[in-house]
Amino acid sequence: MVRAAGNQRILLEKVRETTRILELEKKRAEASEKAKEQFLANMSHEIRTPLNAIMGMARILIGKSAEESNFKYINAIINATDNLLVIVNDILDLSKIEAGKIQLEQNPFELRKLIENLLLLMKQKSDEKGIAFELNIDNKIPDWIIGDAVRINQILLNIVANAIKFTEQGAVNVTCSLISIENNIAQIKFEIQDTGIGIAKENINYIFDTFTQEDASITRKFGGTGLGLSISKRLVEKIGGAIFVESEINKGSKFTFVLPFEIYIPKINNTNSSENEVDNTNFEIPLKILLVDDNTFNQLVAPDIIQTKFINTEVTIAENGLVCLEILKTQVFDLILMDISMPELDGISASKEIRSQNNDFAKNVPIIAMTSFVNEAEIEKFKLAGIHDYIRKPFDAENLINLILKYATPQPNNK
Repeated sequence: MVRAAGNQRILLEKVRETTRILELEKKRAEASEKAKEQFLANMSHEIRTPLNAIMGMARILIGKSAEESNFKYINAIINATDNLLVIVNDILDLSKIEAGKIQLEQNPFELRKLIENLLLLMKQKSDEKGIAFELNIDNKIPDWIIGDAVRINQILLNIVANAIKFTEQGAVNVTCSLISIENNIAQIKFEIQDTGIGIAKENINYIFDTFTQEDASITRKFGGTGLGLSISKRLVEKIGGAIFVESEINKGSKFTFVLPFEIYIPKINNTNSSENEVDNTNFEIPLKILLVDDNTFNQLVAPDIIQTKFINTEVTIAENGLVCLEILKTQVFDLILMDISMPELDGISASKEIRSQNNDFAKNVPIIAMTSFVNEAEIEKFKLAGIHDYIRKPFDAENLINLILKYATPQPNNK
């Protein structure tokens, strides 16, 4: 009996020790994941901030330069930064997918318009290579569907860009067709076919693997990280579809994937223009905008973009959150553009401090976060800090203008 009790105690001690070790390993894994996420956030900020400045100033130069001979160099700068941004986005997306932190949006969008915009975007690249780029959209496809338009666009861009990159002559064809409609769910098939270099049969099974291209010579000749197809496959599967590839060396490849979408019936709207569209006109709105950003390049680029579009608009610069709070003691603004990662006082803390002030201006002034790294946790922090919206860096000029139009209303004291 004594011996049995002793064995039981030994067994319990082993169970406790095993439990303790498992809990310790779990904590280590969680700490490692948190450190990885923080590292990615820091790297995203450090890389995107100079990219934002380079892209912004290059686009401003195109509008201001009188020397057409300089355009090819400026365009080369824009293309190079665009390519670098694609690599940064791919690495961040892959890390989020692997961590299970990719959240899919479910919003109405026009699939036909999305694909037609893709054609406009990629046509320049195909024209530069002298290859045809054709688009065929089934008329039976519903005009409006519900899904994540950004991710659908990302999948198509990855595959179409690859098709154009690996095709030296011939054509790239994009076909979108309706397979079936059942219970208000449309099954839609996408096919991207090219006449490019093709893929050897023995390598087809590996083409969707991370960081994989067929061989080193392809990487040297065409560039790229080998992440695009891997990300596309994972996104297709997360949406609820499957992707396949057929290919033959020196004859081309065909990528096919099928995705389910709920059909959306939009409300009747008599307006002829989208509320998110910005035309080529300038806006004579006398705004006062406070730009809070520690990066000197952004301090140059953002005001130039804003004041080019908004006539008589005044942009005040604050190099960090503390300076921002000092300025707000004596001035009011129609909008605050708030960088998140700053020395002295970061954007989250500064926004919380503004909202804590007991006056109507501080409680209501629109605050737009400018950030390089966004995930669900960050968005929740923005909401808790009283931030209305956010724009990713490097920011697109049109997106910035749209946000200003959406949120900024001249304050009576600013007239």
